[in-house]
Amino acid sequence: MKHIRVLTILAVYLVVLGFCVSALLGIWRMYQAGVMEYKGLQEYIKEEEETDGTEDGKEKGNPEIDFSSLKKMNRDFTA
Repeated sequence: MKHIRVLTILAVYLVVLGFCVSALLGIWRMYQAGVMEYKGLQEYIKEEEETDGTEDGKEKGNPEIDFSSLKKMNRDFTA
């Protein structure tokens, strides 16, 4: 009888562990999809470097963003 109870508790723990692992994998997949989406959107941004008096001689200026291409991807896009 005690052996059956131990196996039942172990089975419940394994089911809970499996659920938690699958939930974490789902969260990780969504995070990776977001990272890939952001990398894809980076092609529409061109950052210019301007020289000034800083120690390395370069400072990031305002980025050039291709708003027309973004508007083609999504009609609801506004800037």
